[in-house]
Amino acid sequence: MSKESLTKLISLDNVCTFKAEIVVRLKLNNKQKEVMLAQHSDYSKTHNLTFLLNEHQGFNAPKTNTTPYFYLGFLPQSTARSKTIQGYRANDKDFSFPNCDANLNSYIAFYTGEQNINHTISQSDFMMGWINQAKLIPAERYLPDDYFMKFEMHMGGCGGLMSYSNNTAAVGCVIGMF
Repeated sequence: MSKESLTKLISLDNVCTFKAEIVVRLKLNNKQKEVMLAQHSDYSKTHNLTFLLNEHQGFNAPKTNTTPYFYLGFLPQSTARSKTIQGYRANDKDFSFPNCDANLNSYIAFYTGEQNINHTISQSDFMMGWINQAKLIPAERYLPDDYFMKFEMHMGGCGGLMSYSNNTAAVGCVIGMF
C-alpha cells in the first residue's frame, strides 16, 4: 500500500483478510527485493499475523508511537510474555531468538515518512534475517518511491530493536492463497 493510502485508510478489515502471510518489498541500494513474512512455525497453527492501523491493541506500543502507522504484530502480549523461543518466518525459513526476559515486543511498524525515527540498528542475523532472505525482483516490477516507508522492528527481550529512517520498506497484503 502506498504512503498516501495509509494516511487515508480508516480500517484494514477489508484490505488484509488473509492473515497467514504478508508481502514486504524492500528498497536497498536502488534495488528492490521481496519477502513473504509469516508467523514462526512454532506458532503458525495457533496465531495469525495481526494487521493494525494506528493502534497496537493486544501488543506492545511501538517506540515511535506517532500516527499514521501500519502495525504488523507477530505474537500478542499474552504469548510474548513467556521466556520461550520466538521469532518470525521469512520466505519459508524460521528466524528464532530466546525471549530471555519475557519482554513483550513482537512487531514491525511501518511509517509514512513524516515521523522521526532514531533507534539503534541491530545487525544481528536474527534481526536482518528477513532482509537477507528477500529475493531480488525484476526492474519492470519495481514500485514507485511513494510506496516505501520507514520501519521499526522490535522483538523481545534478547531479539533486538532496529529501524530504518530512510524510506526502505513497502507492505502489501496477500490476496488469496498461493
